[in-house]
Amino acid sequence: MSQEELASQLETHFEKQLPFVIYSKPGAAKLQVIFQEDKKLHTTSTYEEEGFVFAPFDSNQPGILIKGKPTEIIVSSAAVEFNSVEKTIETKDADQHIALVEKAIETIINLDLKKVVLSRKQNLSIEASSPVPLFFRLN
Repeated sequence: MSQEELASQLETHFEKQLPFVIYSKPGAAKLQVIFQEDKKLHTTSTYEEEGFVFAPFDSNQPGILIKGKPTEIIVSSAAVEFNSVEKTIETKDADQHIALVEKAIETIINLDLKKVVLSRKQNLSIEASSPVPLFFRLN
């Protein structure tokens, strides 16, 4: 199946607001796809049903089940061209991050800390109205 054919199937399912899941194992050329044929919210407590489960952290709550048998798909290498997002690093952001790292190093030395986790907030806009192009960009 070509990537374009798969993208078309995914878009159709998405437009019909039908549940589906698509995933691949790291480094695998094969994709696993499950298309649920109804809009019903299926749940499971036994985890014995066939499908894909979103399991809650609280084991007293049921898992959300996308019902169906996984279909293994090998997508041909002919890629669908989606609008790519240009990734740019602003000089100001880079300078702020370098300053943050330098301050963290100084704090580690002065306070004899073993570990410091640095993070920063970054807002990105997603222009696509469908998750399909995003999946193929990430895959």
